[in-house]
Amino acid sequence: MRDHHFCRQSNDTGKNVSIGIFSALASAAAVYYFFGTKKGAEKREQIKDFVKDTKDKVIKTGNILQDAASEAYDDLKDLLKDKYQDLKALNEEKHTELAGKIRSRWDLIKKDIEEATNN
Repeated sequence: MRDHHFCRQSNDTGKNVSIGIFSALASAAAVYYFFGTKKGAEKREQIKDFVKDTKDKVIKTGNILQDAASEAYDDLKDLLKDKYQDLKALNEEKHTELAGKIRSRWDLIKKDIEEATNN
């Protein structure tokens, strides 16, 4: 007797068909619930209101964050400007003194750099 496997339906195919039918029925029930009943119209209105409220909250929060970021940027800009002014205020004597200290310790600085790059 020959086995005609091409005539048999596999279990996977049957499961897939069952899942497809169940999905279609569930979708049809949801569509009927939201569009075919008075309660569905009320639910659609509730969903619409929820989405609008959520959108408004997101926009408000976005505006608050944008304002906070702008304020933080302005604060940082002012801080950097003040620090730059402090640096500009150093006189030539301080610059020379600082350069001399760096030159006098250059060998130690160079040694530290070489050790760091060799490890």
